[in-house]
Amino acid sequence: MFDRAASTGINQFTDGQRYRFKTYAAQGLRDKDKTVFRIDYNQPGNPWWLRFIVDEIVQIAPGQYQGKVHLQVIPGLPFTISYFELAS
Repeated sequence: MFDRAASTGINQFTDGQRYRFKTYAAQGLRDKDKTVFRIDYNQPGNPWWLRFIVDEIVQIAPGQYQGKVHLQVIPGLPFTISYFELAS
């Protein structure tokens, strides 16, 4: 769930909500030539292991978005660990 006005959100699971994040536009961690919509889990209250996760989303068609999940343990050396899709 996204709160556009506050540039924040929280993940919705079948058993409830958890894992808050901030959102903002940024240069891609791996795709440096692209501006992406970043989902940043390095937030107070999140588990320590989640704070190394950064999602990046780009629009691929009207109402369709492709996302990458990056693991960034060492600053400047992100590893792409997964992909996902979102639709509106």
